[in-house]
Amino acid sequence: MTHARRARRQAVSAVAVLGLATFGILALSVAPAAATTAGDEATFRTAWTNAAETTIDLTADVTLTCGGGGVAVRNSSTALTLDGHGHTITQTCPNNGVLQQDGAGGLTFRNVTITGGHTPAGLDGGGIQAEGNTVVLDHVILTANSAGRGGGGLHSGNTANITITDSTISNNTSGTENGGGIAVGGGDSVVEITNSTISGNTAGAEDGGGVVVGGGGSTLAITNSTISGNTAPEGGGIAGGGGNGTLSLVYATVVQNTAPSGANVFIGGPGTHTSFASVIGLPQGGGANCEVGSFGFVSAGYSFEQGANTCDFGTGAGDVVNGPNPLLTGLASNGGPTQTRLPQPGSPLVDAIPTGSCQADGAGGIGADQRGVARPQAAGCDIGAVEIEVTGPSTPGGPTPAVPVEAVARFTG
Repeated sequence: MTHARRARRQAVSAVAVLGLATFGILALSVAPAAATTAGDEATFRTAWTNAAETTIDLTADVTLTCGGGGVAVRNSSTALTLDGHGHTITQTCPNNGVLQQDGAGGLTFRNVTITGGHTPAGLDGGGIQAEGNTVVLDHVILTANSAGRGGGGLHSGNTANITITDSTISNNTSGTENGGGIAVGGGDSVVEITNSTISGNTAGAEDGGGVVVGGGGSTLAITNSTISGNTAPEGGGIAGGGGNGTLSLVYATVVQNTAPSGANVFIGGPGTHTSFASVIGLPQGGGANCEVGSFGFVSAGYSFEQGANTCDFGTGAGDVVNGPNPLLTGLASNGGPTQTRLPQPGSPLVDAIPTGSCQADGAGGIGADQRGVARPQAAGCDIGAVEIEVTGPSTPGGPTPAVPVEAVARFTG
């Protein structure tokens, strides 16, 4: 080999090595950053307000104070995941919410309790304020927050995409507007609530004690979930589906909510409103179960209304209208991450759905109840969010209840 050819090969090799080294540097520069751990207010605020931050892991409870800045405000187009690992974020500064996102970046919350937020008059979102964003709540407890205007627990604006799973929204309050627990604007917003409980929330002035989603093409889908003990002037439990929106109930328990109009459900306009294997009953506060005008539910089957026929059930297979008391226990920890209301022995909800119809009409793939207990347990599936476990064969009037499944620890901070 000549000296010239050898020199050329050495030069090519050098370029290749340099290229690999450069690629390695570039690869390192674009690798995902490690999660930021936070166990105190200062560290948490620094991470939350960092527009480039993508992941925060809590290592201890975090208390927000007036001295620290009150509400923690983020303004970023970068998506952020906050994993609480069972810890709690508590706001202690009066007239301040807990967490706020002003930018377009989506927010995912896991395994965390958010509490103590109180926004002043004219402001929304006591617990979480995320205007027009994607928000995911996964094993989250959003409790004891209030808003001067709307969305005591969570508020988001139009075109929002909200997903709530295995979570509890409880004892939150809105002021001059709607949504004691959750308030989401219309404009094609999509809100999906699964395996969750919304209870004890209050809308002070308008509709949706538990949850409200505006119209304009929006979707509110509630599956394997319990809506109970909420209060509002209209729609004590649920308000939504108006203005060509969509309201869907599948294996839902919507009971004992309070309002003088639409104690459990209020629908203010046209749209596609469907129910399958859901129970609505025990209305409080003088209102009927449903206030739907001419925009009532189309039942896909096995929908149960206790008392008068106000929800427009009755057209689906196995529907029950003017039904008896559903015989539910109060909210309690009966297994799984959320509290539920169990059908008692003799409940008309037990085994009311033939086994072959358990996953019919929009319930495809739902093989378990809100707690994760398999459906069916006996001769058929139970209407509502809970499937009673049995120790023996089903009997007329209801099966013999098993010892309740062991409760999974809830995140209390």
